[in-house]
Amino acid sequence: MPEYTICPNCHFHEPSTTVCSKCGTIFEQWYSAHQPLPPREPDAAIAEAVALMEQQRTIELDRWRQAKRIAILIILAALAIALIKLVATYRHLFSNA
Repeated sequence: MPEYTICPNCHFHEPSTTVCSKCGTIFEQWYSAHQPLPPREPDAAIAEAVALMEQQRTIELDRWRQAKRIAILIILAALAIALIKLVATYRHLFSNA
């Protein structure tokens, strides 16, 4: 069974070769001209912006945590007041009976 090559330019399938019979692309030249760029270090401005965003996110998360704590304290205080009123009502009812 023959091996097949796919042209990187026109995606034509054909038996293994070095030149595409459909568009004439020379594979070696095409691949040498289309080498991937090496990874580069992020610019200082981008790194600074990322650090600033992380700092702002941390501050925002701290604010949300504080808001949740306050909300829980308010709910607990309301429950405590309701419980005190309930106990007072039952004491009043049972002390007169």
